[in-house]
Amino acid sequence: MPLGKRWIGCMLIGIGLMLFGVSRQHWQEWSGFAVLAAGIVLVLPDRITGNPTT
Repeated sequence: MPLGKRWIGCMLIGIGLMLFGVSRQHWQEWSGFAVLAAGIVLVLPDRITGNPTT
């Protein structure tokens, strides 16, 4: 069963929040923020991100 884009986005948001919450160093904060942002972009509907529907 292939994973949906929305499910992967939700997982990335959770991982990003976890990384951001336990960060003790500067690079961990930025990596957590980057993963969180990637998850948000995946969760957003295609009409907002501008991706053509296939």
